[in-house]
Parts: sequence; C-alpha cells; structure tokens
Amino acid sequence: MEHTKRKRAIILMYHQLIPNDAPGNWTPNDLADPYYGVREQVFREHLSLFRRTSLPVIDLDHYLSEEASREDPPLSIIISFDDGYQSDLALAGKALVTAGFPAIFFLSTARLGGHGMMTPEQARELALLPRMRIGAHGATHRFLTDLTDKELEGELQDAKLKIQEWSGEKNIYISAPGGRINSNAIRKVMEAGYKGLLTSNPGAYIKGGDPFFIPRLPVTNTMSVKQLESLLDPDSFSFQANRWIRTGRRLVREWISSPPLSRKKP
Repeated sequence: MEHTKRKRAIILMYHQLIPNDAPGNWTPNDLADPYYGVREQVFREHLSLFRRTSLPVIDLDHYLSEEASREDPPLSIIISFDDGYQSDLALAGKALVTAGFPAIFFLSTARLGGHGMMTPEQARELALLPRMRIGAHGATHRFLTDLTDKELEGELQDAKLKIQEWSGEKNIYISAPGGRINSNAIRKVMEAGYKGLLTSNPGAYIKGGDPFFIPRLPVTNTMSVKQLESLLDPDSFSFQANRWIRTGRRLVREWISSPPLSRKKP
C-alpha cells in the first residue's frame, strides 16, 4: 500500500528535565508546567529505549534538507526541547552527547538569563556541543496568535537574530509558544525568513511535507517508558488515540478562546 512507502518522522517535544533529587511537581520557574517535567533518569531511559527500538534518531535540519530516497528508513525520531531551561545544557545536552543522539532546542530568547533559564553564554555552549542545534521559541514566549502584526514581526525577528548570533547558523527553525498558530502567524514566520515551523499539532511528519506545519508528540510526566514506546509507531492504536484526544482538546481550547460573536450561527 502507498502509505507504507512514506518516510515519516516522529518529532518528540520535551520541556524541562527534573533533577533526580528534586521534590515532586518541582519546576525551575513560573514558566514551566509540571505536567511537562520529565525526570533526568526517565529521560535517560528514553534514550535507552530509542537505542533498543533501532529507530534512527536524526537531526531535524538534515531530515528536512534531504529529498526522500529509497535508502531512507521508513520511520525516524527527532528530539526537540522547548523554552530554554538550564536543564537543556546541564542535563539533556550532556545525556544526548553521551548517547550520540542529535537534538534541537528552541529558546525563548528574551527570557534567557532569567531564573531557571540558561544564559546566552550557555546557549552558545549548547550550540557547540556535538550534534546539538538551537532554534527560536519566540522572544518573550507570548503566543504568536495574540500579537499584532507589528508585535509579531518584532518577536520573530528579535528571536531569529539572537539565535543566529548564538549559534553561528544562518538557517533557523522556530517552534510556536504554546503551540498557538494560525494562517497569519505561519505567513509571518515565512516572511521572517525562518526555515521551518514546529507546532504542537498531533501527528507524524511525512518527509517532503509542509516545513511550516510540522507536528510533534509531547512527552509528559504521566507517560511511562512503555507508553512512550507504544507511541513510536504512528500506525498504532495508541498513537492514533493520542492524536484524536489531542485534536479534540485543541478544538475545545480554540472554541473557548474564540470571541463569543464568532461562535454564533449566521
């Protein structure tokens, strides 16, 4: 069947890693949601899982830059982190280097240097680690859909310039804070010269697909290693159920946040 020939990637979305000795529901600051905090030891178990599955863990830019070929594996894993917490360098980066896996870290650039966040110097250090890449997560972490066009343009340009400065890279990717996107935000991201936009929308990315609407799978503190393993197959019931549930939650959230008049029937 045709779908078996598609080359796909599951892009995992992590946030803060939690030190093993930290108390329950610990967070590095008020930006962090405990739901997305993954223990350091659990993350290392995830890396061991990826090695056991024999699924290749690949670099985002490499995957998006290459044309699909018969030699490409049918399924790959891409690791991403959002926000820019100190654990990106102190815990995640070092564990990834030891495991030999690449990853991309999306940073809210104006928040760096704040409590619990990396400093700009640490962002540079992270970008220099083997197979590590940094990208933008906005400047202030404001939702792209909440900004005026002028604010949005400034947010995107400021973040892009900082990431270029810290990484020395010309081509920069961005992930949407809060996963909030719309057609205007996507258009502005493209106009700002980004190479791709990662969302929080559910699904696997099909190679050769739209680089400005890349889905991701969030990893949470309620997810066991066994559950994560079941989600590494985009054709599995577990993956599809996760996708349906997340889509439903997103639609409800969008309906609640929409202006009351827009909900009325014509």
